Amino acid sequence: MTFSNFTRAGGEQGALFDEPEAGRRAALYRAFDRVRADFGHGILVSGRALHLKGRLAEDEHGFVLRTPSLTK
Repeated sequence: MTFSNFTRAGGEQGALFDEPEAGRRAALYRAFDRVRADFGHGILVSGRALHLKGRLAEDEHGFVLRTPSLTK
């Protein structure tokens, strides 16, 4: 088997989200930051981490992880 006529791809990487979605997502994260600045980081919990509420200790920064190097 042989390979020949290799060329570099001329394409460019596309955006992960289309521009309107990226703008909305950025606005959402800015809103998260404002709420967390006022009420503490642990006030908002993502859906993926919701099962940890009540199972892990929490402080003003959020969950207190069992691995000290990962806790703020």
